[in-house]
Formats: sequence, structure tokens, C-alpha cells
Amino acid sequence: SSRIDLTGGVVRLTGTDQTDDDDSSSGFGGKTSSEGVQWDGGRSSLRLDGTTTNRGLDSDWTPAYPHLVDYWKFDGTVGSIASGTAVPATIGNSGTAANVTTLSYVSGFLGQSLSFSVNHDDVKIPMSAPAAGAYSVSFWIKLNSFFSSISAPISATSGGVFKWEIYFTNTYMGGGQSGEYEIALASVGSVTSSSSSPGTFDPSNLGAWHHVVVTHDSATSPTTHFYLDGSQLSNDLNGVDGDFPTIDTLWIGGVRGDGNTCCSSSGQIDEVGIWNGVLSPSAVQTIYQ
Repeated sequence: SSRIDLTGGVVRLTGTDQTDDDDSSSGFGGKTSSEGVQWDGGRSSLRLDGTTTNRGLDSDWTPAYPHLVDYWKFDGTVGSIASGTAVPATIGNSGTAANVTTLSYVSGFLGQSLSFSVNHDDVKIPMSAPAAGAYSVSFWIKLNSFFSSISAPISATSGGVFKWEIYFTNTYMGGGQSGEYEIALASVGSVTSSSSSPGTFDPSNLGAWHHVVVTHDSATSPTTHFYLDGSQLSNDLNGVDGDFPTIDTLWIGGVRGDGNTCCSSSGQIDEVGIWNGVLSPSAVQTIYQ
């Protein structure tokens, strides 16, 4: 009787509510919220949420998701993070707050993000199976300032010794000229540095969120590609050694993993993902969009 209406000798299906405006099972199951959409009461319709971005690296859309081996959303309760506090991973190993002075969760690009200060504030993450000859690293970052000539918000060590980093610099390819910063990759090996073109990340990029992707494939030339806000940058060095070496710890935050204050950063970082394998330009664009 709840599905069939008999009126005037005519049997018809009963109309059902097509508007989920009451959060009840008569609508779409009583869900009180849905990521990426919002209820527009003025138009009595559900529309894409244009004011906030809620979506992370989900399995239903993320390129090469089965090869996403590490993923940290940095979503937590807004406020200070005490030293030794666990920082959970969505995929891979969780980390621990280390070298803490002002490490905290703050409003980020998606949900919350990790906020860190110069010379302090890291998440220390054990890495048992790092990517090797082919890998991709993606993250959103908002740097507040450049520290000296190098800022390295992501680095790696083995036995406390520096082995690998993604950094922003004006020392190598930019010739130390003010404003000519670039995104770079370094690995302790036969060749130590690979960099995007000078001026691709400069002071005008400070204080705003930007999407950065670095891909590396030791079997190709050029081995390393850099992306800023979905666009592939040119490479100044080809065939460099940017492989993940044997490492035991990944560090994300304000000071390089070996404690060297040459490479400190101040700012926020969000949505850090590492893939085994190289993301294509179209895949990077999909993630950025």
C-alpha cells in the first residue's frame, strides 16, 4: 500500500521523494552530508560544493591508485601536536611528531594540514619499502618564506644520515640569484641534484597553496620531471641519479631529517602521496584538478 496508489479505479505507482532535504530514509537514505556537494535550499537542489574542496585521493578516481604506496592526509583535530604523538597514515606507515616547537594541525587545502616552523617540527615516518627506480611524489604546499637558499620540506635518512630530499632552491640551477628559485630533487649518489627551470617557484608563490609533483624513472632520460599546479616544467639536468636510496626514515616538516638547518622550511603541507611508478602528465593534471 505504500508503493501503489488506487484512485478513481486507476492503479499507479506512488511517487517517491526525489529531494533529500529532510535527512530521512524517504530521501536518499538519511545521509547528513556528502563529500564534494552541498544542499542549495534556494533552488531545492544538490550541487557541487564550490566553496570548499573535500575530496582526497580516493580509490574511485585517483590515477594509478593500486600503486599508491604511501598517503598522509594530515587530517586531525585543529591545534598543537605534542612531541611523540602519532600522525596517522591513510596508506602506508604512520609517523610520529618529532623536533616539536609549534607543530600543529591547521585548516589546510583539504580538511586539515600540517603546519611547521623553521628549524623545527617534523613528522618522522619509518619507511620499510621505499620506491626505487621509478616513483612519483605528490603534495600540496604553502610556504611562508624561503629559508636561506634551500627549503626541504620532504627528506629521508638512513641511520640518521641524509640520503634524499625534495626541495626549493636558488643555489644550484638558479646561480644564487634572488627570485630564481626552482623545485629540485637530490639523492646521495653518483650525481646529487636534479632541478626544474630557474624561476619556476619564486617569492610570488609564497603564502598560497600550490600542487607539486616530482616523478623519477632511472630507466629514462630525462630521468626526472617536475610539475607545478598541474603543468609540467622543463628540466635543466637529464639522466641524474634521483633514486630513493636505502633509507629507513622519511621526514616531513620544517627541518631536514639529519637536522641540518641549511634546508629548513616554514609553512603548511597537505595530501602527501608516493606512488611506485611514474605518473603521466594527464594523471598529474587529474590530481591537480
